Amino acid sequence: MLILPRDVSNNVKGLTVWAIFSMVLDALPFFVFGSLKENYTGILNQHPLALCCCLLPVLAYMCTAFYMAYSAHYPKTAARTEVLWMLGITAALMITPYHAQEDFWSGLHVLLGLAAFLNLNRLLFKLFVFHPKAFRIYCAGTVPAFLLALSALSISGPSELVYSETICLALLSANLQ
Repeated sequence: MLILPRDVSNNVKGLTVWAIFSMVLDALPFFVFGSLKENYTGILNQHPLALCCCLLPVLAYMCTAFYMAYSAHYPKTAARTEVLWMLGITAALMITPYHAQEDFWSGLHVLLGLAAFLNLNRLLFKLFVFHPKAFRIYCAGTVPAFLLALSALSISGPSELVYSETICLALLSANLQ
């Protein structure tokens, strides 16, 4: 059984390997630095450098895969602008501290997380118009991620992990179509 169609470019083959590597890096912080009881922010507070070493390649994969899929249907300048906005929001989110006690920075962190989530979904839905298979993958992963967050009554490690892995697969699917 072939994972990729026979006539794919080297770019897509490389993107597939990068997606698999990203999915491993996505899960690594939960098993090395924390437990599934913590989310990425909890691990970031305890091991910032190690988490960034794991998640920056994942972010690079997502930006590259998004840019490749998005620029196939929209102008490249628009794709570049969207990627830069997402990188800016994500960088601001990662450097904004979150504390157990509620303060200004914790509220800003939550607000930036919501902005990143909404912006990412806006961009993904613009892609899903052209890639219905990627949309099905997204729905299949988002529902369990939502249910995991709902069962924990917060954004939990398992819900973030499932959602992040879903995005990796949906973006890969969009580039394979």
